[in-house]
Amino acid sequence: MSEAIKAKPIFHKRIFWDVNFEKIDYDAKAAFVIERVFERDDVDDIRQCRRYYGDDKVRDVLLNAKFLPFSRIYLASAVIDRPIEDFRCYTLRQLNPELFHIKKMMVMPELSDFHLVGGTALSLMYGHRTSVDLDLFTTSKFENSDIIQALKGTFGSDFIMENKPAFFGIFCFIGDVKVDIVRYPHSMIRPIQEVDGIRMYAPEEIIAMKVQAILGRGKKKDFWDVAELLQYYTVKDFINLHKEKYTTQNLYITVPQAITYFDDANDSEDPVSLKGQTWNSVKDVIQKKVRDYLI
Repeated sequence: MSEAIKAKPIFHKRIFWDVNFEKIDYDAKAAFVIERVFERDDVDDIRQCRRYYGDDKVRDVLLNAKFLPFSRIYLASAVIDRPIEDFRCYTLRQLNPELFHIKKMMVMPELSDFHLVGGTALSLMYGHRTSVDLDLFTTSKFENSDIIQALKGTFGSDFIMENKPAFFGIFCFIGDVKVDIVRYPHSMIRPIQEVDGIRMYAPEEIIAMKVQAILGRGKKKDFWDVAELLQYYTVKDFINLHKEKYTTQNLYITVPQAITYFDDANDSEDPVSLKGQTWNSVKDVIQKKVRDYLI
């Protein structure tokens, strides 16, 4: 390979938000770098990546990557001209019971007004952690009995009610997967998006809801999501989106204070991280983003 091709690429710093990018060995860490470049989806970075590593190396890494966000799998598929079914990360996701169940639920007429929210939606978008439950929300009123009968018909003995239906939702298990089907009356602030046949709330919508959850009592998984979302959105975005969705709420603490208050989460379980994050690194990322905003 010529010297011009091997010239060290100059990627955007935001790609390596959790490591010292100046000390990265691009050859020894080829898989890490290539996956990060495609996660961040910058045309110039992708061009430099292909030029430096060559298309054969890029193709091999992408096909064997354990996790990429859904939208990035489609991007990678177009770049290397391979069907999405050839990607290991796509195939692994199709085998996940959560994804198998949600795809069946998405085509049920009784659930046509419901959309995936929360950690599982973010996990499908960004691939940063596992999520072991399904939260389906609607802003409309619905009859519990109609949906319960439909779920029994679709899933048979795998459908198990957790307790008596509440007036605002159904709380159940489908196999080993916990499922909450809930009316959430707050108006949506962004259009629903559909990815690979799955209707889900937009990231901006989930950001507002994550802040609201943390204002109550945040868990580690919530902060894992915040740290990931802060790679794409600013602290100011968090503030504005929460205010936009919860227009009548008067906060006793500010959003920056809320997303850096970790004490309530310390005793909760660590989620399974898919990008190597730890509880300490998650806190460090959030604190740095908040400091940068406040300066």
